[in-house]
Amino acid sequence: GGKPYFKVHGPPGSDYTYNLCQGFTDGKCAGDVAVCQDMNGGNVCGRQSAAEFVVNGKQVTLNYGGGDKVSGGQRVSNVTLVCDHGTLAKLEVTAEKPRYHYLLTLTSSFACPVKVTTGPTREPSTTKSLRRKPEETLSLGSILDIALLVCIVFYFVIGISIMRVKYQATGSDLIPLKNFWISVPGLVKDGAMFFASAVRRCVYRSSSQHYESV
Repeated sequence: GGKPYFKVHGPPGSDYTYNLCQGFTDGKCAGDVAVCQDMNGGNVCGRQSAAEFVVNGKQVTLNYGGGDKVSGGQRVSNVTLVCDHGTLAKLEVTAEKPRYHYLLTLTSSFACPVKVTTGPTREPSTTKSLRRKPEETLSLGSILDIALLVCIVFYFVIGISIMRVKYQATGSDLIPLKNFWISVPGLVKDGAMFFASAVRRCVYRSSSQHYESV
């Protein structure tokens, strides 16, 4: 698996590792991991496949379920997204309350909401008046698009930083998983050719059966 982007200290005297969108490996925590606690060699406190966005007014929380089984259920984590235009990305583990329920705060400029407004509209010519349309709120689809954009930005910004600082990479080698991204066009091409070949076989088989019946 990959490596965690965040590693912070939190209650009850433990270190926590976290990735916003991509699984990672840290001790016993491996694979589809979102939040990991370093106690006992690694406790999974939430998984990427069990992530859910919850919007309550202006507050957006990313909830991760599916953690390790414990007495009475499973470990879960709630990551509250906080807007700060002056911060790229800062993670804090604020509490374990109740037990096995971990509360985290991710502060970032990418967590700031975007208001969508429209210009004035003209009413029928009999009134000749202008009124502004009411301000529109973000839809769930827009929120998911923003979350995807945040994931992509975090991936490249933090990935490039790690490659630069830890591995002293330069140039195109700064791109995380460079070989994978280079191979993507070829994989897409192979998939398209395979699909087209399957369609041709299906059409040919259908035509052959039709002529035989005639």
